[in-house]
Order: sequence, then C-alpha cells, then structure tokens
Amino acid sequence: MQKKFKNILLTLSIGSIFTPIAFVSANCNGNPKKPDTPTPTPQTEITDQEFNDIVKKINQSDFDFKLKNVPGLDSLEKSKLYPTDIADNDQNIQLTIKNSAYQNKISLKMLKGNLPDGRRKANQTGKMQFVVEISAKGKQSVNKIIEMDGFLTNPYGADRSGKIDHNPTDSLKPNENKIKDYVTKLTQTQRFETDNEKYMGALKQQLHNQSLSSIRKDLSELTSAQLQKFNELAKKHNFDNYANAALKGFTLPTYDNNGKYEGMSLDEKPETAKGPSWVDALGRSNPNKIDGLARTLPNDMYKKAAIQTYQVTIRNDDKDDPKKGNVTAGTMWLMDYQKKTDGTYPTKFYFGTNLHVADVLTQLTSSFSMLRLNKNAGIKSTFKLSDLDTKNFTRFYFAIEKAFSTNRGIKTVFDGRNFLTKKPSDYLGRQKDKFKDFEEFIDFAVFEIDFAELFSKTGENHNNASSAEELAKSITNDYASSDENHVKFKSESYLKNYNKIDVPLQSDKNKPFDTKYDQLYAVGYPSSLYDHFLRRYIDDHQISASKWNYSLWLNSNYEYYDKLVTEEGSQPAFPEELLKRGDFLSYQIGYRSFINRPGVLDAFISAPKSGNDWYVSSDGKKYIAFGLEYMPKHYAPGGGASGSSVRNQNNELVGVYHVSNNIAKTGLAAAFRSEGYDYGDLFDNQYKLPQYDLIYGGGADQRNSYRQALKELYGENYQTALFNNGVGDNQIPEEFKFTGYVKDAE
Repeated sequence: MQKKFKNILLTLSIGSIFTPIAFVSANCNGNPKKPDTPTPTPQTEITDQEFNDIVKKINQSDFDFKLKNVPGLDSLEKSKLYPTDIADNDQNIQLTIKNSAYQNKISLKMLKGNLPDGRRKANQTGKMQFVVEISAKGKQSVNKIIEMDGFLTNPYGADRSGKIDHNPTDSLKPNENKIKDYVTKLTQTQRFETDNEKYMGALKQQLHNQSLSSIRKDLSELTSAQLQKFNELAKKHNFDNYANAALKGFTLPTYDNNGKYEGMSLDEKPETAKGPSWVDALGRSNPNKIDGLARTLPNDMYKKAAIQTYQVTIRNDDKDDPKKGNVTAGTMWLMDYQKKTDGTYPTKFYFGTNLHVADVLTQLTSSFSMLRLNKNAGIKSTFKLSDLDTKNFTRFYFAIEKAFSTNRGIKTVFDGRNFLTKKPSDYLGRQKDKFKDFEEFIDFAVFEIDFAELFSKTGENHNNASSAEELAKSITNDYASSDENHVKFKSESYLKNYNKIDVPLQSDKNKPFDTKYDQLYAVGYPSSLYDHFLRRYIDDHQISASKWNYSLWLNSNYEYYDKLVTEEGSQPAFPEELLKRGDFLSYQIGYRSFINRPGVLDAFISAPKSGNDWYVSSDGKKYIAFGLEYMPKHYAPGGGASGSSVRNQNNELVGVYHVSNNIAKTGLAAAFRSEGYDYGDLFDNQYKLPQYDLIYGGGADQRNSYRQALKELYGENYQTALFNNGVGDNQIPEEFKFTGYVKDAE
C-alpha cells in the first residue's frame, strides 16, 4: 500500500524502547555470505525415492561440522561454541557426513546459520538452525532447515564478546519478583499504573525531558490547583493525569485566565511515537516478531475468516497518459448481499474495507482485481505468497469500461466521512477557527460489487464462469448458500462490556479456552515486502517475487510458522487446545485512553491523526479521526493489510483495521459500534465519545450508517442478508438499539 495510506512505521525514536525495528528476514545475521565448499560430490547414483527419504530424515546426528580458519574458534568443539559464533562465521563451516548409510550418496553444503528467535535466545538455549543444501548425483539440489542443539549457553544470552542483544520491552517490565503478582493479582488499573510509570520515563527521555509547555504549546498552563482538580476527575473517569496525557499527545481541555473551560485542544505536531508493551511479548521468545503470523492457518476459525477475506488491487490511470497508472492494494471482506426473490444465486455483494482504500476508487479507475483463499485450502500448512500459490489462492481480474460512469460494477455505497452530527471544531476552544473547515471521519467504507454488471459489460471469460451467478458463487466461495457461516455484528462493544475481553494473562494451554471470554481473529493481506518469515536460500524464489505479491497475515503466534504439520509418529510442537485459540487486545500504553480497559481508546483523544498530518480524502478535505478504536494484540502487518476485519469466535465483526505501528507492535481497528462514553465534568460536560453504530444506525450522535445509505439508494424495502425485512428506520434489531452512554462515574 502506498505510504499515504497510513501503514504507520513511526521513525521518531530516541528512547531505547522506541527504536525502529526494521522488517527483516527472520534469519538475518548480516549480509548473505559465500558458503564454504561442500562435502565431496557423491559417486553413487540413487533413486529419487531414496533421495527424498534421505532429505526427509536427515538430522544433526547424521553429520559433523568444522569451523575453519577462525582464530580462537576453529579448535573448539560444538559444546564450546555459541550459536552466535556459528551464525557470524557460517561461511567458514564445513560439513562432513558421518552416517554410513548416507556416505557416497549425498553431499552437504552449509548455506546459512539461522537464529530464528534472535541472538539472545539462541545463546540462552544453545539452539539454532543450519540451512543446508543437499545434493546427489543426477538430482536437483534441495535446501533444508535442520534443527541444531547442544551449543554453549549463557543464562543472559550474551555472545562471546559479552554483548547482549537488546530486548525492546525489558526496560518496561516490572521487577522479576513482581511479575507474578502483576499477572495474577493486580487489577487493570493497577497494571496500568505499574506500566505507565516506566513508559512515561522512557517517553520523557525520548522527548529530552523538555518542559510540558515547550512540548504542548497549544495547551494553557494550569495552576497546581487546576491540575489537582483535573487529575482527581481523571481518576474517576479512568483517564491518565493531565501531564502524562499531554506528553502522549492526547487531545485535552484548555482554560482561560479565570480557570473557565474553553474547549478541547488538538496536538498539532506529528503523532507522538509509541513504544511496545512488555505484556504483549510475555511468553514469546523474540519480542521483535510479535507482529503476527504469515501464511499459516492454525485453526478452522482463522480459515473461516480467511475464506471471507480478499486482497484487492485497484489501478488508476494517469489522467494525462492512460498508459501509465498507479496500483493500490488493500484488504476487504464479505459483509452482505442483496437477496433475490427468484431463487437464483445473488450477484450484488457488499464488502467492508477502509475509507482510505475506497478513496482510491475514482473515475480514473480502469481495473481492479480480487484474490481470495480457496475453499479447499487446508489448516496448519504454510502457504506460499498469494500469487505464487495457485493451488490455494485464486485471483479474479476485472476491467472497468469508463464509458459506464454510473454502472461500472463497483462503487462505494457508504463511507465514514462526516458520519456524526457535530463537527470537530464544535468541541474545540482556541483552535475553533483554525479547524473550522475540518470534518470528522472513521476509517470504514463499503464497496458494492455487482457481478451481473461486471459480467455483462467487461466481456471477459471470468475464470471459466458461464454466468454472473456462477461467477459470484465462485468468487464468494458460495457464501450465500451457508447461512451458518454468514458474518454478524457484535451488539455490545468492549467499551461497554470489557469483561468479555478481559482475558487472564495466564491460562492452561492444554485445556479448552474459557468460553465466557471472546477471542479475536484478524486476517489481512499486507505486501510480501514486509514478510520477514521468508528465509534466504529456502525461499529465494518467493523473495525475488515479493515486491509484487501479498502474504496472508493473522493476529497469531509467529512461533507457529512452518511448525504445525506433524509427521507420523512425531509429537506436535504445540498443544491442540492452544492452536484452537484466537488472540486478544493489546496492552500498549501510548494509544490507550481508558486506563482500565487495555486495547480500547477514544480516537479523538489519543489518535486523532496517524503519522505527520491530518487525513486528506479524495474530496480534498482534511479529516480528524473520531470514534471508538481497538488495538489488536499481535497484529501489526505491513502496507496492504488496511481493511482487515477483526471478529470474534462467533464470526461477529467488531472492528476494521486501518493503521499499523510496527514499533509499538500493534495498530488501530475502528469499532463498528460505540455506545458512547460520558466523561462528565472531566471535559465540562461538553465532549462525549460519540454514540453510533456504523451498520444499523440509531446512535444519538450519528448522521449516517450502512443501513441508511442503502435506504437512500434503493428505498426502505431493499432486502439483504443483514436486513431481511428491508432497511427502514424500524428495522434496527432490538439488541442494537441504544439505551444510554457508558459511564464510569456519576
């Protein structure tokens, strides 16, 4: 995805926890080096079957290695060498076959020493991987990763020079003797207070310990009495204190010389950099890799979400030269379809995505494509990059005839611009005039794709479909025929009922997950340029094609990668009950505005902009983010994942993902529903988190919704899978009707 479409990789980095973490290959230990000479070329010719059996079975017990021409190390045996010694000198490794059954049949060449969990963990465990090329006479060479152990260990993970690789979350952790109480005894507010103290220390260091007045020139200086009053109210409303919130870049009130409330004030500087959460890295060996899992489906719920998720590319021609153009990529997902009365398969479907993806669809759009996972794709296996794996993925291409200016087969029927009844400036004080022309937005939009229009007007043979109905059925994986697999929307937000997602930090991974809690599933298609799971020498072909490919990405454990397929007679690498789970919300501190609800925030307060500037939509206007947001845990994919859905184990949608922050190892997902939050006198009863439902409408503060957009386009009798009886104002289900704002204090 193009940079302007907000895959935020913040580079403001001075404090140690805010150091940017580059997207790199998981086995990165410097530049690739020229491998040493292999073992002698085998003279005995073997059958293909015998060669395949050797490749499958060979392990570390079948060969020896020698570190050559490295003074001080080349005389040491394996148990005296650190894994980092090998990784740093892997071009000097010579392999010797010692299994007599393999001698004279194969040769081995060392390609790379892998430290998949980082240098520190490798030296703590004495484990690493050898990437080895296996050759046989008359056979094409095969590269294989072989697990190695028995190397020298160090309890601190230090290498031979005493250097310890930096863990970006170490400085944020409580003392070791307090972690158990943190996990098992502390309330969420107490956890926040514990984390916030260290986080603020790191943030202040990053900001060079400048004064608050020099960092936030937009705010008024408060007297000690005013600060005390605000902070007392903040505590009642589960909000951070004034000074901390200001340094984090939060929107805050200003007061006149008499202490009278003037209005809210936006931080006009670029977005304040964010650091990661040590809690999000808890139990993971490499905190630099907790941004998700590539191309691997651990369970059937992830598969269900993946089958309903699409990688979409949109090409826009250059207005001066149609032969030139730009292609933009994003993610979208099946949401709804128009019901037919004649019994034929539906041909008009609705797909959820981001506004900043939908903004790319213009009169200059000349084509688009949709890629989806095939219905027969298996779980637990690891896929290739999407367009290289035609066994598991299918792409559909559509040219758009510009002559059809109104019925082009694809259009945006709803977006989150100006979705509330009030303007941002209505809440501001001193900045009211400066922001008078800005509007609010939430990063959500809905595409309508009419396969009948596309089939009839583009004149193409779409993947051998003989009719629009057949085309629609193929693209949607026969979605309309399986009511039990249809998406739903969650009728209660995690703002209102946080207990549903307040998952214990410790649980038995061998036992079924407690069903009183929700689990979250996020699926998207970032560019494969950011796929750090690709391994040099093993995945060279995919690496060379990564610029033009996309990787299926999940909010799951990176340790599952390529480790879920168990050979017959072997023990699984992970308990089955653990693999059945989804994930949860992030404990990241910098975005969170509700201190007792990890992973929940008010966008206007803590994330009104992403990156350096305000969002500019296709209409040329500037927009400020509003609404309820969630931070998914273990999900920070690269560009292209914008538009990913976040859903629970019941296939109930809760949010749409729109911003990644790879430094913080999380991102933002706009909530489809907010009951609103009443801050009371904290903001002088002038600002509340808005109440809205983007799908059903009916919120006290909203002007539009998906349902209302369909009503305006097609009339109130228009029927869809979500709205069986039409889209009139009387068709809001009882469970989606609002009863008031959320309050933490009276």
